[in-house]
Amino acid sequence: MNKGDSKLFHAHYFWITYLCTLIFLVGVIDNCSAEHGAIEFSTDGYLRLRPVFRGLRDNTPNNPEQIIFSTANRSVEGFGLLHLEAKYAQTRLFVQARPVYLSQRITDNWQNSSKLEMDETYLEFSPDPSLFIYGGLRNLVSGVGFSANPTDFFGEQAQEDYTMREDERRSLRNGSYVFGTQYYFDNGNLSLNVAPKLSEIQNLDTRVQLAASLLFPDLNMDVGLQILLTDHRPGVGFNWSKTIGESLVVYTESAFRRGRDQLIVVNGEVTSPSSGWIPNSVIGSNYTFANALNLIIEYQHNGAGYSASEWRAIKTSTESTLLDIYGPGALSAFTLLGQYNNIIGHNPLRQNYAFVRFSHPNWLMDGESSVLWLKNLDDGSYVLRARWDKDFGNSYKFGIMAETLRGSSWSEFGIRPWEWSLVTDIAWYF
Repeated sequence: MNKGDSKLFHAHYFWITYLCTLIFLVGVIDNCSAEHGAIEFSTDGYLRLRPVFRGLRDNTPNNPEQIIFSTANRSVEGFGLLHLEAKYAQTRLFVQARPVYLSQRITDNWQNSSKLEMDETYLEFSPDPSLFIYGGLRNLVSGVGFSANPTDFFGEQAQEDYTMREDERRSLRNGSYVFGTQYYFDNGNLSLNVAPKLSEIQNLDTRVQLAASLLFPDLNMDVGLQILLTDHRPGVGFNWSKTIGESLVVYTESAFRRGRDQLIVVNGEVTSPSSGWIPNSVIGSNYTFANALNLIIEYQHNGAGYSASEWRAIKTSTESTLLDIYGPGALSAFTLLGQYNNIIGHNPLRQNYAFVRFSHPNWLMDGESSVLWLKNLDDGSYVLRARWDKDFGNSYKFGIMAETLRGSSWSEFGIRPWEWSLVTDIAWYF
């Protein structure tokens, strides 16, 4: 058995064991409930269908004529969300699972795939009303920012779907295998979480997070502090928010991390930048008008993003390597171009951003409406995104999202493979 087959075998073995254990626990819970009536058992969730249409760019400078990679211009995603919760005395079992089916059209060919996303499965024990001890797969969310969350340490590598509603984006992602404890006291709480390195299941270095949250009612102020201990990019995070009057909230979220997660290009080679303590901060305000219109304004400084000289090095190396794809060094050129595209295939890429969002709970036909604008202040490119969602009774929801990406050819949003997208969203809740 080769290394790739071994990894696949161990991954399948893990999930089979995992699901069998879960089914066994559910059976035990159901049996105990029938016999003793002491266990509270509940489920909820939804089924969802999301057709996506995209207007592709034919000739981006980093991927001319899609010679390096291809992007789907049409796709249909069907997925479900299942929440399962069981409580017995001071013990609680929680599960969040998402079966996903995806059909996408790439270069006139439809490709189909399916998978089961296990976001959370953890067991929690509460020996005291103020103390919780837990272990398992858990999605730990942190941060007060809206456009970015520098202190969301356990979710920094989780995949998030930015076409989802903003209030659900971080909840629909894979958690980390952790064990930890949380203690609540008057106007605050303390927590300790450990995410160990698990071979072929969780291959990040062991992470330990200490966190404290404090509420100051007399000042209408919340303060949070996180300390991340790990070999790879340890850090310190700070959250602060204050309510002024009845309508205005001002806040900041900041993190200092040792090292950067972005790779850079030096003399045509992809390499790691030198280590140092890097700041990443969001400063914002949230104001609600008398007519329920809500306005959010934020500024982000992403110290780990590419500087002007680093971005210029990527641009120059890409353009130079593209000249070699038709010569004797074509194989090496395609390899390098793949590496260049890989390191610029995520957000955010640069250092300074402005964010504005308007929303209203029943602006158009009693539906929830929002319009947001995210602008890269370093190169002038931007994303403009609008969405509308409406509930039909207690069981159905319909939504639609449209976005456009604008910028020059070598700007962050100008090099994305699509210039507009339209997403429809139909959900049935149970």
